[in-house]
Amino acid sequence: MAISVVPFASTLVALAQFGYPLARSIDKARSKTPVKDLEYAQWTLYWVICGLWMFAESHLLWVLQDYMPLYMELKLAIFVWLVHPDYLGAAYLWYGVVQPFHQKHLDQHIQTALGAMHMAKIPEAVKTKTMEVSNKDEEIEQMLKNKK
Repeated sequence: MAISVVPFASTLVALAQFGYPLARSIDKARSKTPVKDLEYAQWTLYWVICGLWMFAESHLLWVLQDYMPLYMELKLAIFVWLVHPDYLGAAYLWYGVVQPFHQKHLDQHIQTALGAMHMAKIPEAVKTKTMEVSNKDEEIEQMLKNKK
């Protein structure tokens, strides 16, 4: 176990990483007020970051977790910054870092896809055949005659 100056650092990290965000998410889900864009971005990106952090920690950062001094304090500081109502770190990451990058690439790929769709030709088997205007009574009589 790494050196830690905070007693029960694992418990504090678990509360900061899961307890408070889960309580806030449940409260927001139960409330009748509509969700604001900022809150939606904050909690959606927070849970994505939390999942990615857990994956990285279990597969890549396990050495740091066991041998890096003050790792739990650093993790606690990061997760408190992500969820604290005064900082809203996850929303900052979305609006300041991820969204501009995402929007630029999304626009580029949408234009590419739309260009490819305009260039594609519709196969003859898929095209609908136009019906000629006719007298309904004559068509019914013709169908009945063909049936016999």
